[in-house]
Amino acid sequence: MNSSIIAKILVCVSLTFIAAGSQSLSKIEGYIYDENGTPLAGADVAVVGTGYGAATEANGYFNIENLFAGEYKVRVSYVGYISETRANIVVSKDVPVTLFFKLMPHIAATAEIVVEANRETDPFTMISISITADDIEKSSARTLGELLIQIPGISIIDEGAGSGQKRISIRGSNPNQVLVLLDGIPLNDPLTGEMDLNLIPVSIIESVSIKKGGNSAESGSGSIGGSVEITSRQEFLDEITIAANAGSFGAWGLQPSLSGKLHGVNYYAGYEIRTEEGDYPYTYQKPDGEIVSDKRLNAGFKSEQYFVKLGFNSGTHKAAIQLNIFDSQRGLPGTVYFLTPYASADVTRKIFAGNYTYKTEQAVLALQLSAHNNLSEYENL
Repeated sequence: MNSSIIAKILVCVSLTFIAAGSQSLSKIEGYIYDENGTPLAGADVAVVGTGYGAATEANGYFNIENLFAGEYKVRVSYVGYISETRANIVVSKDVPVTLFFKLMPHIAATAEIVVEANRETDPFTMISISITADDIEKSSARTLGELLIQIPGISIIDEGAGSGQKRISIRGSNPNQVLVLLDGIPLNDPLTGEMDLNLIPVSIIESVSIKKGGNSAESGSGSIGGSVEITSRQEFLDEITIAANAGSFGAWGLQPSLSGKLHGVNYYAGYEIRTEEGDYPYTYQKPDGEIVSDKRLNAGFKSEQYFVKLGFNSGTHKAAIQLNIFDSQRGLPGTVYFLTPYASADVTRKIFAGNYTYKTEQAVLALQLSAHNNLSEYENL
């Protein structure tokens, strides 16, 4: 047997091994049109009974990835049209299902509505939502993604439970069209333009302001769909806190912090570590009725974050400096960019910022200095 034949046999064996070791990376995709065949952009698509969903693009296209093989029910809705639910949608392993919806208009009879506007209204007034420290404290959210999931007009694209990525869409925008700022410093990934909200713990957040639509353009480039402006913690109590959490599949977290006031200077120092193995077994049923056992691979996550802030306020003079260092490693089990089950993403973020404000009844002088580094590395082993 010559060497070329041996090489061909080895290639075939390797390909067979890779195919046998693959996992379920199925998805549902499709298009949504109106009765005239015009694409409907921004329509809501939801997989009933799960946390998966999507919003259609300008051409009416949508796709929902990382579904387990099995039978699903999909509901589509759009303002002014009759919602449609389609059941008995069978998703096979690694085989995408394509759906087409044609929504019919819905005419609702209402009483006469009179709309009056003040001519002196500022035309640049923005539709915004504010989340205060009290709102954050009352919530059970651990990350910004979990905090924003109930905000109207906002869709959180959840790529899996637990530590899965959570990206934001405002009124049907793409995630890379929403700018995320921490104390005025952009956090969006310089490669994709997106931001994983699961990487921002609520422990460092004082308040959040969400601006919807193009009027948020004053926030900077990348805010076509809107902006999320995060203000870090401002008020510090004399306390030492330790918070911890744990869950199944190796999930746990620890958040110690120290804060107080010393010689007129407010200080806060916090550390957070989160980790999750992510791999877990599951079963699904094939269209022929066969029950298959499989395992979700490469869904682990680990992150560490350091946050230090010093502040001084005398009434007329106000100054603060802060340092934020964040590092995370995440497995990428999905089919994003056709990655294998051995792909990973490393994100490192370093921010140093300082500001000074001098305020009197006649004038305000404000100075701000910041330096930040945002690094994303993707590996495919």
